[in-house]
Amino acid sequence: MYAIGGSADPTIYSHGNRFLAPNDRFRKEVMKHEDAPESQWMHWNWRSEGDLMLNGAYFRQSGGGAWAAHSRASSLSARPVSLIYIQINILQRATKEAGTISGFNVLRIIVEPTAAAVAYGLDKMSSGERNVLIFDLGGGTFDVSLLTMTDGVIKVKSIAGDTHLGGEDFDNRMVNYFLEELKRKHKKDISNKSRALRRLKTACERAKRNLSFMAHTTVEIDALYNGVDFESKISRAKFEELNMDLFEKCIGHVEKCFKDAEMDKTSIHDVVLVGGSTRIPKVQQLLQDFFNGKELCKNIHPDEAVASGAAVQAAILTGQGSDKIQNLILYDVTPLSLGVGVAVDEMSVVVGRNTTFPTKKEASYFTSCDDQTSMLFKVYEGERPRVSNNRAQQTIKTEEM
Repeated sequence: MYAIGGSADPTIYSHGNRFLAPNDRFRKEVMKHEDAPESQWMHWNWRSEGDLMLNGAYFRQSGGGAWAAHSRASSLSARPVSLIYIQINILQRATKEAGTISGFNVLRIIVEPTAAAVAYGLDKMSSGERNVLIFDLGGGTFDVSLLTMTDGVIKVKSIAGDTHLGGEDFDNRMVNYFLEELKRKHKKDISNKSRALRRLKTACERAKRNLSFMAHTTVEIDALYNGVDFESKISRAKFEELNMDLFEKCIGHVEKCFKDAEMDKTSIHDVVLVGGSTRIPKVQQLLQDFFNGKELCKNIHPDEAVASGAAVQAAILTGQGSDKIQNLILYDVTPLSLGVGVAVDEMSVVVGRNTTFPTKKEASYFTSCDDQTSMLFKVYEGERPRVSNNRAQQTIKTEEM
């Protein structure tokens, strides 16, 4: 059980059978016995019997192991409260607002690999059951999804990825490489010169695209800084060396996706590439090696698949399009866990990651002091054990308990 603060000043927080003081920065356990002086209250270890005291409130453990608040005069049990239904809201309010400002009627928001799966699934509706991996490596984010397609039903099994991994990171590795070369050859440091740095980054982005179909390329920038004309060659092998750890990190997320779905890579029928950065030959090679030489699927446009899938989903929601589109059913999952903040900066997960939604979950929490009539639940999204490291989503307040 957990105690959670409401409108009244929280008196105590609990985790399992250990009680924690909300204002204790070192999170020491507090225990008071009748024969213990106040100076030792913060130094007692937890025991199976006795009274717990904090801010004038006493808590006593019954024979059954449950803790209840009580006073010197009478015992008052803490009231259990069921967590109300949480409307899943996954990081996307800003995206919805941007669409509204642009004049779009935003009906639903889905993650990129799921949208790509919808576009891919249109041509696979009558192919029997197929397990598909969507590998989406774009300019700034990386997502991977495992899903099953059966007779027009697309069910997402698991989602993994990194919101800070993509083509821009590959560009930055090249930029840092050329910055060092510029210092070495011309004794110039442009790391704090925004205009020169922007021109170098643009040239590196162009070089990255060239290296997808060329073994070597040249970076040329006239009058880069203080009259210096910069020119340097870079090979595909050097580019791969600079970014190898990032490429391998992508494969690590693929492994995690299989682990979450409890599936084996040999059960995959198709590996679909989405996103401009999947054109990098080394990425394709590492992915193909991971699947023991399996041929990668490249029959959908990597830059248009997400938009096409989103358009299909919109047609389904509005009842437009052919029967083939209307018969397509999508079951998506939550990419991150949803929970509430309890104790001192702790995250209590209510809806676990990769849960199929829409869904309804229940969890029981307890008031933190006698006669408390309201509770405040702050909903967070993320996988970290501390709510301060997760992303706040919504605040829910219960009244007149």
